[in-house]
Amino acid sequence: MGLDDVAGVDAGATLTKLALPESGGSRLETFPSERPDDVRAALASHGATRVGVTGGGAARLAALLGGQAVPVDEFRAWQCGVAELLPEAPGRYLLVSIGTGTSVLLIESEGVSRMGGTPLGGGTVLGLGAALTGTSDFDRLCALAVTGDRSRVDVSVAEVYADGDAPMTTDVMASSFARLAEGRHRREASPEDLARSIMAMVGENVALLAGSFSLVVGVESIVFGGSTLRGNPALSDALTDYVSRFGRKPIFLDDGAFAGALGARQVAAEG
Repeated sequence: MGLDDVAGVDAGATLTKLALPESGGSRLETFPSERPDDVRAALASHGATRVGVTGGGAARLAALLGGQAVPVDEFRAWQCGVAELLPEAPGRYLLVSIGTGTSVLLIESEGVSRMGGTPLGGGTVLGLGAALTGTSDFDRLCALAVTGDRSRVDVSVAEVYADGDAPMTTDVMASSFARLAEGRHRREASPEDLARSIMAMVGENVALLAGSFSLVVGVESIVFGGSTLRGNPALSDALTDYVSRFGRKPIFLDDGAFAGALGARQVAAEG
């Protein structure tokens, strides 16, 4: 079966990503997951008669779409989507999908398996952003983080070991948000500083997890995708810094938020 009337949908907890049939490729669109009728309308407007559905909300969306829907294993969808977005992908690598939470997958010729994950992800960014800065607008939080100074919020290893007898490198943070326990620092920390610290905390912990897994399974490359990376240089910077400390190569996918949808489209077309 060709791709002319086949679409792919990755229904996440927060966002639903679509890969719609379009001449010469795919049209990529995103809708809030609480608006399934908009998803169905977009599919209809692009003439999709077969829809590969994957992600945590796949079952609910499949029920809405009826006979159009083809359930696709989420890990398989991501593997196929990355192959489309990154034709020169390493033969064996870790794939880190940062959505509402984060999953780490091992991709190799034998298939794909989940190594583990963390509840830190885009949901953390939105929740802490709302609590600390007063906004849960993702694009706004990303823009704030670009100019923020996390040293006004976090405590570094160098500060903890002020006498210079640290058992580890001192150019990293010892504790996220620790300064906020002091009233003066709570007053002085700006929304920009707080947003930067949120992104750094999520990025560093995701990178620590992925870097540790990379050592266990012996892979050199870590591929990052997911909607939380869209327009988010502060998060990308944190990931790059910590992955590099493991001696690993970070690879960021263009349109990485749509890997699952693109892969679901391919798998549905094959069937």
